[in-house]
Amino acid sequence: MAVDGDDAATGSATDPLASLEGARDRIRQLRAEGAEVDIHVLDVADPTAVAVVARSLVESHGRIDVLVCSAGTNVRNRHWKDLTPEGFDQVTSINLNGVAFCVTSVLPSMRSAGIGTMTHLGSEVFLSRAGVKATHVPSKGSGAALTDPMGGPVLFATGSLPASMPH
Repeated sequence: MAVDGDDAATGSATDPLASLEGARDRIRQLRAEGAEVDIHVLDVADPTAVAVVARSLVESHGRIDVLVCSAGTNVRNRHWKDLTPEGFDQVTSINLNGVAFCVTSVLPSMRSAGIGTMTHLGSEVFLSRAGVKATHVPSKGSGAALTDPMGGPVLFATGSLPASMPH
């Protein structure tokens, strides 16, 4: 399940039609390579819509192996002095809640299959922009992930602040 989005407010989509045509080209290419591509248009800030799509994908394909979350938005007046409560709510409802709704909707399928990964593109974007190549090394928790770079072959780790605070 890939969740993708584009928003002119981020500055990344100066021509939404060109972006849409690029997506169509990629879908045609994937299908030509033999991939099954399902398209579901939805608002990731709507937990019911996300759950419906996840169920539909499981019913069609039997399971979901990968979740890529890259939908997001921003507001033009995002500097703290200009940010309104409505703007803040708009960003968090998509960028935070949308990801949580997608994760919680696909997680049961992944758990029952005993496989699956969730790739959050933030780390990949960081690595790409930094020009760094890295291999994902799974860990049994934030404690191990944070201590591995201290004395093992792992050079760095990423994790959430709440999970990392006790360590």
